[in-house]
Amino acid sequence: MNKAITIRSVNGAQHTMIDGRNANRCATLGSTEGHTNTVLSGFTLRNGRAENGAGAMYGTLHNCILSRNRSVEFGGGAYYSRLYNCLLSGNSAGYDGGGVYECDLTGCTLFGNTADWGGGAMSSTLNNSIVWGNSANTGSNHYYSVFDYSCTAPLPAGNGNMAADPLFVSADSGTLYLQADSPCINAGNNAFAAGDVDLAGNPRIQDGTVDMGAYEFVAYTETSPVPVPHYWLDQYGLALNGNHEAAAEMDCGKGYPVWRDYISGVNPRDQEACFNAYFKRIDADDIEIYWEPDLGSARRYIIEGCETLTGAWHPTSATNSPYRFFRVHVELPE
Repeated sequence: MNKAITIRSVNGAQHTMIDGRNANRCATLGSTEGHTNTVLSGFTLRNGRAENGAGAMYGTLHNCILSRNRSVEFGGGAYYSRLYNCLLSGNSAGYDGGGVYECDLTGCTLFGNTADWGGGAMSSTLNNSIVWGNSANTGSNHYYSVFDYSCTAPLPAGNGNMAADPLFVSADSGTLYLQADSPCINAGNNAFAAGDVDLAGNPRIQDGTVDMGAYEFVAYTETSPVPVPHYWLDQYGLALNGNHEAAAEMDCGKGYPVWRDYISGVNPRDQEACFNAYFKRIDADDIEIYWEPDLGSARRYIIEGCETLTGAWHPTSATNSPYRFFRVHVELPE
């Protein structure tokens, strides 16, 4: 334990779970206080149960989700750990720190956690974080904790803190992204920003200043057939006059609008860049199919087949397929 290694998921926290099944702690990465060398990145830790730190105990967590973990003593979500760009919700502790106890947090969101003392955070240090909507008999959101550039109530001492409603998209449904008019946008401190991306995989700093909480606010086009992030258009210099709607619909010389390049994941400025699918017959029954670029869970890939090139295309699998011709359809995940 406490070895300097990083355990990283392939598809991110939304798709990779460690489930304690209400019987065990989800992750123990060290053996004593101060053991933070082992890093867990891109996991959801849920339904953990332990005396201390039901979600995680000792260690460092990056871009993780801790939910529905329960400790019968301290630290429902995490105990004696460091957390970066993490979401903690629905965790509980019998005594102190429903979300975290004795932890250091940067760029995290704590919501809907409960405890006797310190529903969100107890005896912890928090930077660029949001601690809101938690509950406890004493210190609903926080107790005996240190904050800088964070949003919580009551307003704590420290630099750049606020006690305003963070304006989540839908707290009731657990959608804890920021609304466009959230006071937490561009309200963090870049010196505390951790990593290049937020919990959702979007660039961690946009518009020059990091946001508070686990998620950066992302502006999307509203009139193009699919929502295209403004930052994606900006990085290719396609909206120099600020008109992102027009940029998403423009043709960069490939014969189709830019938003199609966004879906397929290619550079719209590169005339040779396109989505390619490759097919190789292994034997009479099996066909190997792969494609480039492959954006993993950030896109939905559907294999379709048909009997003749002039016939109808149907969703299928490559194995034991009755079709002779195949293609790969790419779309945004639902």
